[in-house]
Amino acid sequence: ENWFDLRIAALDVETTGFHDEEDDRIIEVGIVTFERGEIVEKWGSFVNPGRSIPEVVVKLTGITDEMVASAPGFDGVAAAVAERLTGVGVAAYNLSFDRRFVRTELRRVGYDWPDDAPCLDPLVFVRQFHKEHSTQKLGAVAERLGVKLEQAHRAVDDAEAVGRILYALTDD
Repeated sequence: ENWFDLRIAALDVETTGFHDEEDDRIIEVGIVTFERGEIVEKWGSFVNPGRSIPEVVVKLTGITDEMVASAPGFDGVAAAVAERLTGVGVAAYNLSFDRRFVRTELRRVGYDWPDDAPCLDPLVFVRQFHKEHSTQKLGAVAERLGVKLEQAHRAVDDAEAVGRILYALTDD
């Protein structure tokens, strides 16, 4: 099946760190659903990680403990996440990171990552087609491709950029 014909859920998470199996948790999740390059749904939520957000993460994302204090834990958004990732192709920039965190969080609350979902990582294509550029960071790639990225390191905005970058690479 041609990936372009699939409904695509572009996924991004912001986290307290890099270690999903240890203390680090998701603090924001964003899923932007596309059909043939057009957005059909934007969804996102802060997630209370049950721990303080390290200062380095606050500086990077702008997400503070106060912003997530009244947000649900991942168990409160898991059903919405699982529903949006079922029956679609899933795209994420550096997919292994986002998938690892979401899979771990879903398992903790009794859900499964949709292992039958076709997965796409635009970073793989960028590394192949943009070799001559010194950086493959999401923001830099978005700028090169003329993709608007409202607020980097915020889940819904990054997820939208991921989807738009994927479709911008279609001809490549």
